[in-house]
Amino acid sequence: MSYLYDFWDDFISLLFPRLCYACGNHLLRNENLICTECYVIIPRTDYHFKKDNPVAQLFWGRCVIEKAAAFSYYNKGSRIRNLIHNLKYKGIKELGYELGKIYGLSLMSSGFTKDIDLIIPVPLHPAKERVRGFNQSNLISIGLGDAAKLPVSTNSLSRVAISATQTKR
Repeated sequence: MSYLYDFWDDFISLLFPRLCYACGNHLLRNENLICTECYVIIPRTDYHFKKDNPVAQLFWGRCVIEKAAAFSYYNKGSRIRNLIHNLKYKGIKELGYELGKIYGLSLMSSGFTKDIDLIIPVPLHPAKERVRGFNQSNLISIGLGDAAKLPVSTNSLSRVAISATQTKR
């Protein structure tokens, strides 16, 4: 019976090819949204292994934090940039969950999440969220929370001031 499903899946893929959102290559049957090559070569920071990493240093002298980390380096023309662009500007919401899940599994397996009780995503100003239709931080956080087995609170913080977009900073 699975051969019928495989045949049907192959036929549909001829008409509507499933492409990797990072590189544009065709996805194999076992791949979802991101091809295996992109999954492997996305440059991860591994900051969760180093306490005094560059993300943590951004907070020095501003506030007390216990841990800070970042998933990947964001470079112009990179595959992670393509993924973020497809999420934020083309509305491929599934990418947010998938990226969160990938990072959540990494954080959990390293022990980074063992002292964390709750994930709180960075809120968008309500006007910006209305324009975009969603908050990408919420989507990433939900994937991260599911993978790391942590609760997510999307209403603990609110943004009261509109700030310039990060792309223009």
